[in-house]
Amino acid sequence: MDKDMYQAASLRQPTSLFIAIAALIYLPLIESLLPGLFGAYWVDPSFMAKAQPVTLLIKLIALLFGLSLLERFRRQFAQVVKGSWPLTIVMGLSYLLGAVQLIFLVLGLFMSLVFSAPTNEQSQFKRYEDYAIWVQTVDPGAMGKAYHRVWMQCDLPLWRYRLAPIQTLDWMGEYEVSLDEHILKISSRFDEISLDLSKVPGCPSA
Repeated sequence: MDKDMYQAASLRQPTSLFIAIAALIYLPLIESLLPGLFGAYWVDPSFMAKAQPVTLLIKLIALLFGLSLLERFRRQFAQVVKGSWPLTIVMGLSYLLGAVQLIFLVLGLFMSLVFSAPTNEQSQFKRYEDYAIWVQTVDPGAMGKAYHRVWMQCDLPLWRYRLAPIQTLDWMGEYEVSLDEHILKISSRFDEISLDLSKVPGCPSA
């Protein structure tokens, strides 16, 4: 009886460890596949833009820790899963998905810090009494022409939000955003664009 209890305890230990390692590898993948941050958009777009590189870094650290533990205890797991082809496949898949995630997370973090930071600084979020406006600057670099996307933020419960598109504008350089009743004005040295927010559908709070 003591021998059976020892074997059961010995089996539970690597199983629990494998579950923890799988969580470190697969949870970052699940979060990456969900929209926004953990499946939702929080607070406002400027907060999300600042949270993106931090989230990528946390996922990268968790993934590296999970892969290092998987490699460290690989022989121990191999003894447990010996003859069990489903668990063998899971281990192989964990290595494969971990490697793919590692590449994309490193690239995503690099692009977020190097390329997205300047455009995030040029984007503006304005909250007025009746409207919350996000003017997003998109600059694909050599891949295309820079432009602006104008969104209306629709507030949701639990500090969440969704965005309703208003209009896409050509690149305006440095610009200022102002609101006169329902008329949103986006002005630069060369142009001024007026948008009637009362005609924007899809935001019940407006």
